[in-house]
Amino acid sequence: MSCGATATGRSDLSAVSNCWCLILLLSVSTAYSASVSLAWDASTSSGITEYIVKYGAVPGVYTAQESSGMATSKIISGLPDGFRYYFVVTAKSATGESDVSNEVSWRQSFTNPPIQILIQVESSVLQPPFVLVSDGISSYAASTNNELGLCKFTFPAPYLDEYVIWSAVFSENEGTDSFYVAQDSQPEDIYDTVRVRAPLWQWTTINGRGGIDKPIELAYAIDPRLFIMSGTNEIKFRGREQGTGLKAILITNDRGVVPVYPSTPTNLTLTIER
Repeated sequence: MSCGATATGRSDLSAVSNCWCLILLLSVSTAYSASVSLAWDASTSSGITEYIVKYGAVPGVYTAQESSGMATSKIISGLPDGFRYYFVVTAKSATGESDVSNEVSWRQSFTNPPIQILIQVESSVLQPPFVLVSDGISSYAASTNNELGLCKFTFPAPYLDEYVIWSAVFSENEGTDSFYVAQDSQPEDIYDTVRVRAPLWQWTTINGRGGIDKPIELAYAIDPRLFIMSGTNEIKFRGREQGTGLKAILITNDRGVVPVYPSTPTNLTLTIER
């Protein structure tokens, strides 16, 4: 791929690097680790001395790097089972290092059996003004004030894996359709509970906007949120809009699971025996 730049120097290298296309070519997995093969277009700047592949387990944060010399491909080996990795490449010359290329990601699937963990809200720990409410049939939790209260679920994940979390929620209108959600001590994100507001209970996946300061236009930007978990874990719902109802959560590593809230029985009849 040519970007039309030929001069050397950091500024030129940076401009060229933004035009690269980093491609994930191949993944080869074993029981415990994997290797991935990456390839990219050569820089059009002169004086390139080597290419550096950088990678890490968080987007935009690269904690490891390997040189490919002048080769425009590189195999990265020994990646632990199950984690997602993010890769970029830079070009180096005597005058400096370019900006990073586009980022690509890859994850080797875990080989654990499918797991489903259902937890009713009665088993959570509530911090007021998050309170337990009865709807006449069962209980649910809701905050009685905006931006306040906490509902915390603590549970063991039997295997290190990537999980999605479904929540049974009640969101009747636009003023009752979101929580803040955090895993353990990680940052909170906004969970927009339903796409269709209605006076009924619905199962939806915990999603995110990419941060608590993100606007409504980014609702469902991350859907579902993926939670890497093992051992004892905490999922914390913090009140954002009062009256948003929460009845249960379902944690699963099976992306094919879609829980359905029971429909209301209809057509009740009575027969009198004489």
